[in-house]
Amino acid sequence: MVSPIFVKESMELFGIPTDGDLSAKDIAKAYAAALTGDMHGQILPTPNFAGWEGAL
Repeated sequence: MVSPIFVKESMELFGIPTDGDLSAKDIAKAYAAALTGDMHGQILPTPNFAGWEGAL
């Protein structure tokens, strides 16, 4: 399960401060890891994948 925080681009649209939030591209990295990885039944916190360059 990918557990995203608020998406920075959405927060900008609503005028919400974006300090510490991730872009859609960074959140997509966690989804790509979930699809291409061999993990099972794990929660993938999106901040852990912000620097990941796997399948993207």
